[in-house]
Amino acid sequence: MKGLVLSNRAEFKIDYSLLNHQLKMDDLYWLFYLSCCSQQSNEDKSCFCNVLASYAVFFARQYQLREFALCIIIATNYPEFFPKMFYRDSWNFLISNQTQEGSFGYSDPFVSEVKTDKEKLLDSFYCYYALSELEKL
Repeated sequence: MKGLVLSNRAEFKIDYSLLNHQLKMDDLYWLFYLSCCSQQSNEDKSCFCNVLASYAVFFARQYQLREFALCIIIATNYPEFFPKMFYRDSWNFLISNQTQEGSFGYSDPFVSEVKTDKEKLLDSFYCYYALSELEKL
């Protein structure tokens, strides 16, 4: 697990210092696991959700769709800690991004990187899954 931000995974301990690091997909998967399977105090949940929301905005601004979608999927496990506007804006961003040019998950208006077909397909899957989770709320 070299290079992972969340290297101490024995216990759930998320604090605001996590915002000083760039999360990797493996870190997000671990956060997803924690959101589904760990018992947390309301204080820990609140901190976790604030950190998660910050990363969701960061990933959206960078058009890192897979990471953004995974943040939204995790956030759907904590509906009481996010305002409805967060979910609505996430929904609008995903819909706008996915349908604007008829390309589901392929659009990066700044063309900051060229994605392979495999990466485009993964982006599409994660975005579709995030939309389906948002639809359940």
